[in-house]
Amino acid sequence: MLRRLLAAILPDRVKTVLLNLVKLFKEQTFRPYVIKKSVEGVTFNFLVSDLTAKRWYDNEAEWPEMKFLNERLVRPRDIIFECGGHHGCTAMFLAICVGEGGKVVTFEPSRKNASVIEANVRLNGLNNVAVEQKAVGFRAGTAVVIDASNTVVAQSHRAGIARPGDREGGLPRRRMEVEMVSLDGYARGHNLYPTLLKIDVEGYEVEVLKGAGDLLGRTPKLTIEIHSPADLARYGTSVAEILSLLDLERYHCWIQWDHFEMPVVFDGSQPITKHVHLYAIPRAGA
Repeated sequence: MLRRLLAAILPDRVKTVLLNLVKLFKEQTFRPYVIKKSVEGVTFNFLVSDLTAKRWYDNEAEWPEMKFLNERLVRPRDIIFECGGHHGCTAMFLAICVGEGGKVVTFEPSRKNASVIEANVRLNGLNNVAVEQKAVGFRAGTAVVIDASNTVVAQSHRAGIARPGDREGGLPRRRMEVEMVSLDGYARGHNLYPTLLKIDVEGYEVEVLKGAGDLLGRTPKLTIEIHSPADLARYGTSVAEILSLLDLERYHCWIQWDHFEMPVVFDGSQPITKHVHLYAIPRAGA
């Protein structure tokens, strides 16, 4: 009764702040635990380190994205650059798929998230995963990121500079400065060239692709999470700009229009007006 009464009389802003404080308390008191995670027939140990990880990973839901990758894109001995590692669930899956002769380099700007990936690497005894606690963008330098479980580069027009007053639900969003690299620069510096690029950077896709022109010229396989037009607009970019940076005529392409459905063939004519996954395999002779 009291809860309903307070909900009725409190201003929406106050209710939002209170809800976020409750969420913050739950996050601060969360106790990490390890599960045996199975993703499309690939099984590994996985550290569930916060509430976001519990919600995303501690379930038995089908994962069409990983199914498609395993069946159509990923092959033993592949070298994969993964931009946006989160807690390493996909990195564990991919590392097992490519085997000891392959390699997964996963870029994750959050210190906490990168440490979780490293813990998952140790839990599974993997020696073919490199964890780079770095943001990925157009050029080497620094970036300011929103330091949350689902880390994003701070909103600004094509720059890693946070706008004053960045807030979420009435609460300030913590920011941190991290090293930024370009994929081209990283590849040259390590003499390591990917056969597959996986990009999931919460709307920052254009800046990552602009820093990978040389690698794209090598026609690697691609899996790119294209975020909604609204997410892209936060960085002053668009779906059209993403596609302009990809020579899709050299590829066979698929689109996953819904997270819970399998990808379908994409010929470029269908407008992309929402969050989707794009997959691309080089055509013969490309």
